[in-house]
Amino acid sequence: MAVLDSVAVVSGCGDGPTVWFANRWRQLSGGGRSTGRRWSRQSRQPCRHRTGSAGPVRLPAGRDSSGSSRKGRRGRGCGPRGRTSRCRRARVRPARYLAGAGIDRLADAIGPLVHLFGWPSEHDRASGRISVRSPDGNLFVTFKSQHAHGHWWSVAHHEPYWEARFTRQTPIEAIAAVTQALPQLLGDDRHIDRIPLTTTPLAQIAELNHWHREDDTFTSPDGHCHLQHTPAEDTPWRFRHHVYDAFDTHWDASFTQDTPERLVAQFFTHLATTTPVERTFRDVPYLVQDLDDALITPVHRAAVNPHVHHAGAQLGRVVHRR
Repeated sequence: MAVLDSVAVVSGCGDGPTVWFANRWRQLSGGGRSTGRRWSRQSRQPCRHRTGSAGPVRLPAGRDSSGSSRKGRRGRGCGPRGRTSRCRRARVRPARYLAGAGIDRLADAIGPLVHLFGWPSEHDRASGRISVRSPDGNLFVTFKSQHAHGHWWSVAHHEPYWEARFTRQTPIEAIAAVTQALPQLLGDDRHIDRIPLTTTPLAQIAELNHWHREDDTFTSPDGHCHLQHTPAEDTPWRFRHHVYDAFDTHWDASFTQDTPERLVAQFFTHLATTTPVERTFRDVPYLVQDLDDALITPVHRAAVNPHVHHAGAQLGRVVHRR
């Protein structure tokens, strides 16, 4: 099950590309310093510069995602001790919930709603708040990065009221799987072949991905991630994650009463899968970089996902109309 890639933030949200997300992220998370840890336990060799492009963001030569020069900045690139700063992407597996948010993919949660489905958007530059609403005004997706450890994302529905909220380090792939499926809930079947909405029950998703169940809680195979289902509470579905209670590994996702269970299952499907995710190495949480449960390998060569081209074409049409 694929999640579409987006190549920019949002039409109508100012002239800043996804780099705006990255700048804000680094500002609140202390600059995203690299730890200089090795790539994986399988190889101690420095990674080589890859060919091709795997990500939606293309930065100016000599600049990192915060917009500052990479020259002379030790430990900022990918690879052991930052010795190969240009080769800076890695695949994290088998547990994507360990990988952190994925700061260069944050626009994937909003871009397709605007460029593919035509949802109106607003951007408050002073606060950094970005809001996207459905054409009927019943569904809102909001990004607000006011606090490093607070809820950065929310999806809210009116009549009946329900809300899903996600903190800073929640993996973007799982958030985007939820937001991109929202038009289907409103009967918009465009791109349904590219954004499938799961019909698999939560218990079966857990079983397929080797999560074990005890009473009302599903737990990941490594014990770091939990899904608690308490039907009688106001927030019956809650995901919690941390690695030995370590800094920057905590994240939380919650779904209130009346949230369609298919959306919860959609989030769980894209969270529990063992399919690798790509990250900039320095953005993988510090403790995870040397964790036995995570295999982190450099990206030497990767083809661009065809959805990137599609989203790019949609963006181009929007720009030309203006």
